[in-house]
Amino acid sequence: MRRVISVILSIVILTGLLVSCADNTPNSKSETKSGKTAVKELNESQIKALAEKYDKRLERSDFEGVCYVTERGRTIYNKGVNYADKKKKIKNSENTVFRIASITKQFTAAAIMILQERGKLSVNDKLNKYFPDYKYGGKITLENLLQMRSGIPEYISEDMYSTLLNEKALFKNTAEQNKTYFEKRILSEKLRFDPDSRFEYSNSNYYLLGEIVEKASGTSYHKFIKKEIFDKLGMTSSGFVDDANKFGDNVAKPYNAVDENLEILKIKAIAFACGDIMTNAVDLVKWADGLRNNKILSEQSLKAMTRAKSNYGYGLNVMKSGGAVYHSGGFPPYYSMLFTALDSTEYTCIVLSNYNCTLTGDVTAKFGQDYLDVLTR
Repeated sequence: MRRVISVILSIVILTGLLVSCADNTPNSKSETKSGKTAVKELNESQIKALAEKYDKRLERSDFEGVCYVTERGRTIYNKGVNYADKKKKIKNSENTVFRIASITKQFTAAAIMILQERGKLSVNDKLNKYFPDYKYGGKITLENLLQMRSGIPEYISEDMYSTLLNEKALFKNTAEQNKTYFEKRILSEKLRFDPDSRFEYSNSNYYLLGEIVEKASGTSYHKFIKKEIFDKLGMTSSGFVDDANKFGDNVAKPYNAVDENLEILKIKAIAFACGDIMTNAVDLVKWADGLRNNKILSEQSLKAMTRAKSNYGYGLNVMKSGGAVYHSGGFPPYYSMLFTALDSTEYTCIVLSNYNCTLTGDVTAKFGQDYLDVLTR
């Protein structure tokens, strides 16, 4: 659930180039029916040239996992590196199911927006509406949680692993029992700063949002996400850590991980609404396309999700231009990155790894730069 912070500057540069490309490149523009400027899609020779660039990038790196790139709904690059399951000799592919960790947060944010559209809640609600006994409940809004501006401390980080590993009951508890444990832990902590005074990334925000989805919808978080998002977008290879067995041999096994990290993964509901979705590259593209094209949310709700403070919207890192969004995920040894342009390129890059590889963000940024080099040639 750790973010890959080191790639943010590269992503910023990439997004700036995408926006510049859409606005200023005379040889790559056309007019849409609405009169808006649209970037032309790559032709076959450009796609071939791009694939060669991408292959060379991966050959020079230590990346292991899956890279999947699309443009306007068509696949322009698809590469699996190393195995999803070494023992069974099953290669990583676009159909391999990975834990995507913090990419889960944008699904949780979308669930909140769906419920707001239905009048079940408001992002302006205070937390004491859902947690009446919470000491700071009257000071914090749902939007503060969504934008990581609540002041609520982190409930899980790698420096806390040793403490959690000593909580033997967590390994025996049901998911519901562990949710109660983590909720109590989160709500018992003192705030680190006054709500909405600054940004600080904390998984605790989204753990609580998952609980709020359940309270407002009257059903479980997992059932809500499946019915309202997975099923509506045809994400047939998506689910949650607790039902990983349903994916059979398509699941990416964890490699190059330290024992401590592997043990933490065994605690039920440890990630919940901030990081326990499992999916593959194909389904993540369906999600990106569905979000961009208002298949599950209204345009107004999408604008709210991408209205950022400190470059963070609702479960999404948002570029200042508003032209693209992204989020990384990290629950070692699983690392992931989703980058998608909201403009007419509809460029989406998905990078997933099960080899403790922190290069997902770096690969995403360099792939984007290569795409622009080919597009504007």
